[in-house]
Amino acid sequence: MKLRYNEQLDSCINNLTMDLSLSGYVQTGPEWKGNNIRAPFNRLYIVESGSGWVQNEGEKILLEPGYAYLIPLGMQLSFGCPQALSKLYFHVNLLKPDRYDLLLSLDKICVIKLPEGLTETLIKLQSSKAMMDALLLKQHLFTLLCTLLAEADFTLGNISVYSHNISRAIRYIQLNLSAKLQVSELAEQCFLSQRQIYNLFQKELGVTPGQYIEDQLMHTAQRLLIQTEDSIAAISEELGFADQFYFSRKFKKAYGQTPLQYRKSNRT
Repeated sequence: MKLRYNEQLDSCINNLTMDLSLSGYVQTGPEWKGNNIRAPFNRLYIVESGSGWVQNEGEKILLEPGYAYLIPLGMQLSFGCPQALSKLYFHVNLLKPDRYDLLLSLDKICVIKLPEGLTETLIKLQSSKAMMDALLLKQHLFTLLCTLLAEADFTLGNISVYSHNISRAIRYIQLNLSAKLQVSELAEQCFLSQRQIYNLFQKELGVTPGQYIEDQLMHTAQRLLIQTEDSIAAISEELGFADQFYFSRKFKKAYGQTPLQYRKSNRT
């Protein structure tokens, strides 16, 4: 008997997650418009009928029936609809074990033509309350994303292998994410010196532990601003910032907008 294991693959599959923050089917018109929007999630649009457009850095792409469009997170986006547009949409994140999005470096909108009948199938599955339909829809979403990335010739690279200490540090940060979290506390939890934890983060993740914590804080802040009605002060407090003004300065430095400006622009 020949037996072959791939522990790296097993670990990656177990820790690679699709985070669906919102999905829906919408019939809209000229009221669907926005300028210079930056979202913390990837947008997957599947157009049923009508037309619209999305634009990034001068590249304007028409939204047409029977096509799927993948708009990566962080892209500065404008969009509009001249008359009417019916589409299925998904706001997703593909999170690696380090909790960064797989598509973070994707810098263009991906487009594919869908097989006949797939749009109707996806619309039906998205409206269902059956567990089997949820599994089928998730399967379709992964397949669509893979096809879109392959069409765009976007390379995801090899599976990253993290040491036990980095994996432990990532878990601790996710469970205790706060602006008050210090590198000294993180090092203590991993039974390492601050220099050791600093060197490990630089070697395995390419960022300092402080920068990693800040990246996760800012990403969480984006999601809270879009998905909740919590006040800026409440979000600031939840994330452990000393005050909302310091939080606002950090957020604007990261994204070029104040938290309030970001919330308004992403709710158009």
